[in-house]
Amino acid sequence: MLTGEVFSEKNDKFGGNIRMFDGFLRVAAATPDIRVADCSFNGASAAALVSEAYEQGVSLLVLPELCLTGYTCSDLFLQESLLDGAEKALVALTESTRDRNMVVLAGLPLTVNGVLYNVAAVLHGGEILGFITAIGKHLTHAKINITAIDGNDGALVILKDLIESNPNKKVQVELSILNQTLNNGEDVENLAFGEKNFHFILCDKIVCELISKEVLPINAYAIMAKKLATYLHENGLLIMLDVTTKDEHSGYFYPQLMNSSINDYVRESRTIETLLPLSCACYYECRDLCFMQQTFSVSHSHKSNDESRVCYRVLCRKPLKTTIMQEIEIENFAHVIHPTKYKQNDDSAICSRSKNNKITIDSFNINL
Repeated sequence: MLTGEVFSEKNDKFGGNIRMFDGFLRVAAATPDIRVADCSFNGASAAALVSEAYEQGVSLLVLPELCLTGYTCSDLFLQESLLDGAEKALVALTESTRDRNMVVLAGLPLTVNGVLYNVAAVLHGGEILGFITAIGKHLTHAKINITAIDGNDGALVILKDLIESNPNKKVQVELSILNQTLNNGEDVENLAFGEKNFHFILCDKIVCELISKEVLPINAYAIMAKKLATYLHENGLLIMLDVTTKDEHSGYFYPQLMNSSINDYVRESRTIETLLPLSCACYYECRDLCFMQQTFSVSHSHKSNDESRVCYRVLCRKPLKTTIMQEIEIENFAHVIHPTKYKQNDDSAICSRSKNNKITIDSFNINL
């Protein structure tokens, strides 16, 4: 939950003095100085506000719609020069968030597959986390199907409440809940989702449970990836995410088991490849038991900066990977697979296959 009490104060670009209570974030909305179609100036103006907001303890900064171009560009939105300028300004603004524990939202025009979108870029720690757009503006009669299976009934109740509270009635969201318990390998084999092809499949912290309870053997990640990939759309993403603790039976950590078994699966598959981490996308013949870990900080009503440590692999069909990666150079870099250890100068933080390269990159950042 994001909240705060705002008290207006003259000449305060951040809407006044925002009180931050225990368990809540300091949120601010700010308007930079904007020149129509002058993306370089607008980006620098927005970056200055990022610095100012950070000094005031802001955790979430929201900048205006189309702030990197100006709102009244009219036909200029169709010009490549403006769109290119907006992207360059976004790169500079993204860099201004590096080493700062804050999230920034900034508006700009973005072309995807020849379609122009009005989006808000989500920035954090020198990276572009994603883009937000109003689905209803572009898919006036969209229908989203969600199929969920979870051993935690409470989580399913929350998901159902979120869907039912959807304010955009033009976008129809349908939820299907599978009441199925996975007690053995046969249950996993019989797991079925009908004839649907999903654009997003998230396997979230379930495989470690299947391994620890000996429902599946230690190559469980490959078994689940193979099962779920059969339901993946040609432009879909399969995300295998899990904890980074140690499996008591095998003595290996779950990231090691994930990397080993999924690498085996990808090598044998004719249709599925790794998209992230980039090291595994590059060195697909690797058989090393790498320990990968990503740390996310989330503030909520119970704790501020609550850290969650996970490992994950993003898989997709081969044609989609080819399309995404065609302009990305990843082979001549040293891939950082454990950012925390990298800051501690630990050699194991670098992918062993790439450690002889001089320039380092974040192996989980595809925005290169």
